Amino acid sequence: MKIADALAILLRGGKLAVITDHALFRHIDGLFRAGVFEGEKLRLRPREATRTDFRQLRDRLIAQRVLEPDNDFPSGVLKIVGAPDADAESVCCVVDPFCYVSHLSAMQRHGLTDRTPVALSLTTPTSARWNELRDATVASEAGGASNARRAAMPLLRHGFADTVRGRPVERHETKFPDAPLQLRDSAVRVATIGRTFVDMLAEPSRCGGMGHVLEVWENTASTFVAEICEAVDAWPAPIVKVRAGYLLGELLGLADPAIERWRAFAARGGSRKLDPGKPFDPRHSPAWMLSLNV
Repeated sequence: MKIADALAILLRGGKLAVITDHALFRHIDGLFRAGVFEGEKLRLRPREATRTDFRQLRDRLIAQRVLEPDNDFPSGVLKIVGAPDADAESVCCVVDPFCYVSHLSAMQRHGLTDRTPVALSLTTPTSARWNELRDATVASEAGGASNARRAAMPLLRHGFADTVRGRPVERHETKFPDAPLQLRDSAVRVATIGRTFVDMLAEPSRCGGMGHVLEVWENTASTFVAEICEAVDAWPAPIVKVRAGYLLGELLGLADPAIERWRAFAARGGSRKLDPGKPFDPRHSPAWMLSLNV
């Protein structure tokens, strides 16, 4: 069997609608090293694939209409011809292996809001953190491979258009990415429930505004106290702990040892506000030293 034919079967039989150059190279290299596909010997001598092998086979698959460029991305991403097209969430999570659905989009996924966001909110690590995750991923994938093979399989951070599959996409960068949930039988990754509540307090403007955030907390937070407390404890910004303490302890009347710990982060003489996007209001919580400007 020709390796191009094996690749065509492999790609068309998969569950993905798109593939990156990096993932395609891994398929090619796996076939080269195995020398067989589905019990049939391939017409090549088993060895490590090179960048030249990759370029030749990618071009051949495009010429044979197995693959075609994806117009939503400037380069490095190919559509699998004939595969059912995927939605923006799935495609974006394939193209950026370290991004995940977040903010109002995650709130919708978790059933916390009845709003249907027009734009897809994604969070991805900052460049430095992304590169760290890339290096660890490539090292794990390559194992004991030669330096030449490691160099031949770069994992790139691809550019995004403002719209993917007809849906506006907003990407947010963070130094502290979540360890997101991988949805079963899907490429989609979603922020954990605890991190979603943290994002509501850290960036309420991306979550429907603080007024909507308060509605969501009043209606749902009591169900997820353990998850919220764990995520808030791990978040580095004290203001999130103060806002969470006020909402859980004072507004909702809930008790937890974590809430008592967060009281240490309340600061006198400052201008901390419940809603970071609105002016300071003299109405305040004496216990949490927080302007109730909503």
